[in-house]
Amino acid sequence: MTISPTCLPDGRGEVQARSVMDSPRQCWICRAEQATTGEHKFPRAYLARIPDDWRDLVHGRWDGESFHTQGPKSKNLKLPVLCAPCNNTRTGPQDRALDSFLLYAAELEEKLWLSREVLLDHDPDHHSVLDLYRCLLKLEFSRLYDDGVEIAPAIADFVHGGDNWEAANALVRVEFRAAEGFRHLSLTYPFDSEGVYYEEPYFISHQINFGWLGVHFLYA
Repeated sequence: MTISPTCLPDGRGEVQARSVMDSPRQCWICRAEQATTGEHKFPRAYLARIPDDWRDLVHGRWDGESFHTQGPKSKNLKLPVLCAPCNNTRTGPQDRALDSFLLYAAELEEKLWLSREVLLDHDPDHHSVLDLYRCLLKLEFSRLYDDGVEIAPAIADFVHGGDNWEAANALVRVEFRAAEGFRHLSLTYPFDSEGVYYEEPYFISHQINFGWLGVHFLYA
């Protein structure tokens, strides 16, 4: 597999600052309240565990812009796309499900690398697989919404807490992938692979990476 990340650990680029509160718009999940809070591009708890010196980390956007993040609370790591209830209360269990999965992946990293198999239902007593799926969709579609892409109601309804995962799954495909060239990053360096748009037929291909562990999305 070939991926083209917009930013790598040794990359450099111009510093670009973005305000979380610039031009509030409608929250894409509930479609009722204004998007007045910043959704983390990567789980906040995951970012807090990054061992590297944040002064050496550079983060990138799909369009090639890059900037120093300065720390896990940086506004450059947030997207102004959610209202406070959706960001905090409604999607809290989803965030915890993804963080639990990433902790599980880190604990069994060598085994996962060799087997190329992940157990999504690794902690059924505490976290729902559907919440894990919802959180992955929340990360991806927050990026797309921030980039001006219209989000299908079936996606928003499912992330909002609906049970119709089949309707969401009919529109987007999610696949875990091993980024072969980034094994040295372990699971502690987050970056986005370049997003590709196709117009005929229309679909978007994009990958969110937690070090070498990539989550690929195909949205039509």
